[in-house]
Amino acid sequence: MSRRLDLEHLGGIPDPFSVDALLTPPAVRPPLGPSPTRNRVRATRLGAAVGAVVYDAGCLWWLQVHVGGRSPGLLALSLLLPLAAALAALRVATRKGPHGLGNAALIVAAVALASPLFFALVILSALPGEAPGDTAFWAKAEACMTLSALLAAGPFVLATLAFRHGFATGPAWRGAALGVACGALGTAALSLVCSIATSWHVVVGHGAVMVVAGALGGLSGALLSKA
Repeated sequence: MSRRLDLEHLGGIPDPFSVDALLTPPAVRPPLGPSPTRNRVRATRLGAAVGAVVYDAGCLWWLQVHVGGRSPGLLALSLLLPLAAALAALRVATRKGPHGLGNAALIVAAVALASPLFFALVILSALPGEAPGDTAFWAKAEACMTLSALLAAGPFVLATLAFRHGFATGPAWRGAALGVACGALGTAALSLVCSIATSWHVVVGHGAVMVVAGALGGLSGALLSKA
């Protein structure tokens, strides 16, 4: 690197005491509102979690719970498996970690991607199969996809609002994990409404919302959740 000074560029430095500089008002940034306290943040996020459960409970009441036609084991699997995926994704997205920055983005990404995949693999291996293909299959799957989207929409909106500007690192992947958790909650709730217990119907009709909500969560996280 050269140590010689290029004096020709000194003329490009504005004079802070010139008439133009003195007459130009300084740029004024609009005042920022006070940041919410930790207790308020905790209360907001707890309220969002309670609101998500109440929302899905209200939807289930409106849709009418139907658990007939399935064995208790299959019902428990279709209910508890997505709930486990939701808890895993929610924990990895919101865990603060030793330095307050949360888990590494790579870990969050791995859980966000693995949760829907693990759900699909377990369902395909545990439930009786019905290969997708005919019109009746897709009609039933589309109906359940609509219901699962309805059940996931409320928790997704509440989570987006509760974690706005809430992630210092990896906001896109943490938002994706939150989206997967909301989608998995919708998947679990749908298992109490739909009585179809074939593997591909559950994977496509019930589980697709986890992928869609995860993608939307990643987008909203990148746009809204960066601290």
